Amino acid sequence: MMYIVCSVFSRFFIGKPLLGAYELGATFLPIIAACFYINTDLHDRHIRATIIFERFSPKIQIILNALYSFIGALIFLMVGWRVFLFGLRSHQIKATTSVLSMPMGPFLYVYAALFTFFSIHLFFKAIDQIRGVPLAVEKGPH
Repeated sequence: MMYIVCSVFSRFFIGKPLLGAYELGATFLPIIAACFYINTDLHDRHIRATIIFERFSPKIQIILNALYSFIGALIFLMVGWRVFLFGLRSHQIKATTSVLSMPMGPFLYVYAALFTFFSIHLFFKAIDQIRGVPLAVEKGPH
């Protein structure tokens, strides 16, 4: 991100951005966002609307949380699979970024692996929620 910030300042003061700033942001930002989302969920620090949710009985809350985790696991697994296939295709055609000529395949594989890891995490989280096992690494305010 500092490279992109420096590129913005370079564009403002010199009139010319740094080489590849847009590509680096587009390449690394999804991976960084996935890591932060995983970390947030691992520490149970996600933001949710509780105004309605807290009105349900604890049993219904557990069921809804488990359902959310199962659906999330399925969605992240499907996205991870599609990104992996896109990475294979990018590797086959030797796709690179347009300015820096970085191969796209490795970045897509990392992204797919993160989504797959998160999918597995959500699946086990749903099972633990149904069994009544607390999963949060540290509890914080919601």
